[in-house]
Amino acid sequence: MANQQISGMGVHHIALRCSDLERSLQFYCQGLGFVQLYAWGEGDGRICMVDVGDGAILEMFAAGKDTGVVVPESEAGKFFHLAFRVDDVQQAYDRALASGAKSKAEPKVIPIQAQPHDITLNAAFVYGPDGEVLEFFKML
Repeated sequence: MANQQISGMGVHHIALRCSDLERSLQFYCQGLGFVQLYAWGEGDGRICMVDVGDGAILEMFAAGKDTGVVVPESEAGKFFHLAFRVDDVQQAYDRALASGAKSKAEPKVIPIQAQPHDITLNAAFVYGPDGEVLEFFKML
């Protein structure tokens, strides 16, 4: 059944913090058969999106001393935001705020130099009722 409030709503990706991105990529891609779609950044700032097999995406974030973002052992392996694909990021963001969400980041178009080719996306972030981070996401 289609969402009647926000057009095109569906799960786009779940974001995972990785203490060792290469180890995680090996596990998910070689071990479980996921396919790498995009990668950008360098070293401890690297980010990869992998297709789990049905079009759903796992976005993996490396973190460490190069970026100033060190993932404590207690945080590694935790999912830290849930991204919903939508037809209209601004409309979804506005609807969430009107429904009681708190803003984390207003809608923004983001060009990314990625491999195998550059991508552009539109994204906004809100905090849900329990502080969970939700992203409204559209590939452009």
